[in-house]
Amino acid sequence: MKEIEDLPLYQRIRIQLYKIISSNVLKVGDAIPTEDALMKRFNASRTTVRHAMSDLVKEGIIIRKPGKGSFVCKKIAKTNVKLQGSYKDLLAVAKSTLAKVLRFEYVEAPPEILKELKVKGIKRMLRIDRVRFAYNTPFLYSINYLPEDVGQFLSKKDIEDRPVAELLSKKCHLVLKSAVQNFNATVADDLMADILKVPIGFPLLEIKRITLSSEDRPVNLFWGYFRPDFYVFTATFSYEGIE
Repeated sequence: MKEIEDLPLYQRIRIQLYKIISSNVLKVGDAIPTEDALMKRFNASRTTVRHAMSDLVKEGIIIRKPGKGSFVCKKIAKTNVKLQGSYKDLLAVAKSTLAKVLRFEYVEAPPEILKELKVKGIKRMLRIDRVRFAYNTPFLYSINYLPEDVGQFLSKKDIEDRPVAELLSKKCHLVLKSAVQNFNATVADDLMADILKVPIGFPLLEIKRITLSSEDRPVNLFWGYFRPDFYVFTATFSYEGIE
């Protein structure tokens, strides 16, 4: 993945403006900083600033008014999700949004995938790529790897209609025990940018989740790339028992 510092300057300016708008620092009707102000702030030419602004105009996020300047004309919505380590919460999120399957095929998994799922030797895995939508906007690109003996019970139609977590128990005949998640910050590469409709280098939240069966066997490796401007995780901590 590319780092933000490696991107062309106009893309970095566009990302910063997008973040300001999505975080509601600037609301619908508010004026965008002038070209001169942006040139000074980013040490950029007028051409570079206009290039950055034109992308936001094309997306309908800002509008130019001759003689007056540029203004925010579209609210960038967020979907708030409570993350409390609950299987029920995961299912609720999946069922309240729409998913499109981009890839459903058996592959020879790379060594790092085999290691994550504790599979020895060359084994085929079912790879599932999906994009998930909220408010008709793509906010999550996900990749799932399932061992062949688990994935054999699933069809593409199943994946289009139901969450993988639910299918593991109801169609793959597994008793799920727990899942371990890791959170990281990353940026969109060419593929992610195209799928999630963001510029290359746009900040993303990466989540890796390994689901374990009741036998402590890893049965599903999930990688999710979330648009943080559209998806908020809330973690609830309990202080019970602390004196």
